[in-house]
Amino acid sequence: MTKFLFYTDAHLCGRNPRHRIDDFPATMLRKIAEVYEIAEREDCEFVLFGGDMFNAHRIFSYPVIGGAMDVICDSDLMTYAVVGQHEVYGYNPKTLDSSTLGFFASRCPRYQILWEPTEVGGVRLHPCHIWDDIESKEVAPESDKKDVLIAHELFSDRKRVFETVQTKDFAGSPQCFYRLVVSGDLHCGFKPHSHSGTVFANPGALARRAMDEIKREPQVAVIEVRKGDVDDVKVNYVQLDSAKPGDQVFGQTILEIVKEVGDFDAREFVSEMDNFEVEAADVHELIQRVGQEQNVRQEVLTYLSTKKREM
Repeated sequence: MTKFLFYTDAHLCGRNPRHRIDDFPATMLRKIAEVYEIAEREDCEFVLFGGDMFNAHRIFSYPVIGGAMDVICDSDLMTYAVVGQHEVYGYNPKTLDSSTLGFFASRCPRYQILWEPTEVGGVRLHPCHIWDDIESKEVAPESDKKDVLIAHELFSDRKRVFETVQTKDFAGSPQCFYRLVVSGDLHCGFKPHSHSGTVFANPGALARRAMDEIKREPQVAVIEVRKGDVDDVKVNYVQLDSAKPGDQVFGQTILEIVKEVGDFDAREFVSEMDNFEVEAADVHELIQRVGQEQNVRQEVLTYLSTKKREM
């Protein structure tokens, strides 16, 4: 049996998101510490990370960087990771070396970015970074190891307004030879489930940066993979004790004010913006895509595009 812990989307940074009323950087370091405490308590062999350890290509908060290093680099457990869009500039892998993540990984031998299929214990780990095309990855040769995909990819168990990869469709595609797919990027996560012999899991982001996450409990996935063909993958989500209830860490934002305006029903629009991390690399493109899906009047979208040119 191979046992490991998976978590994703920590979005470490040196300042509070505007709608957090606690000390967000300190809160996230406590969460990181608890993640590795859980992994050790559960006798995990290693840790997987699904991308976006840092909230930007470069952050300059040395207490945050150092605090994360103190936990991850000093752990007895190896962490195997993929890269998210917040950790590189313009989705370009060539910018990794000059990023905070590049600095972190080069000085922390216990944090290893996966570049090729890697066998660890009874599993074979396959990385899918933010710049990889999930639908064009080559099918790997057969192995006596269970194949596990670690992806920073918008997998979802249901149809959304964004361009997501639905788990049911992917499981039935020729590219899916995996026994288990663990994914990040979709902050709201989804319950573990299986399609066509593939188990999918995303416990959700470790960080809560949006008001629509106020009721979500940050959690990690503890996963067991056994030999055999029946019930060989067990996924258990474990909530973090260090995460306070949402109403203790969030304050009202402009998004909540918009929701309360009686003559403008933007609830689904706002909900989707929140779920997909409004502070993305290109917020304006995000607004345009959501607006078109939600039938926002064209003159409004045109006005927003002029604001982009003025910035």
